[in-house]
Amino acid sequence: MNLKLEPLLSNEIHLSNESMKITPEKEATFYLLDKGFTENEIEYIKDCNEKEGITFCKRIFINEDLEEVKIELREMMKKEKLNRMISAVKRMFDLKTKNMFTY
Repeated sequence: MNLKLEPLLSNEIHLSNESMKITPEKEATFYLLDKGFTENEIEYIKDCNEKEGITFCKRIFINEDLEEVKIELREMMKKEKLNRMISAVKRMFDLKTKNMFTY
């Protein structure tokens, strides 16, 4: 098998440079991943920051106790998941009772 190296075309170089560029958002994501946050937790943080108009970047986490933040975030996400499940069960129960009285 003979491999041959060929130069990149100018538009391929531009595209590869764009994808390799480390944005403040990527830097913050990698920082939080290194600190033990999951991708779902990072997405949740990004969404909250976006809603509050805060730029998602590494410097907003520098002075935070990330272990404490991680524990609080996981508790909050667990409560929200439980609340979503409860409301889904309530909706299903309401639909079932409505259907029972329709017939």
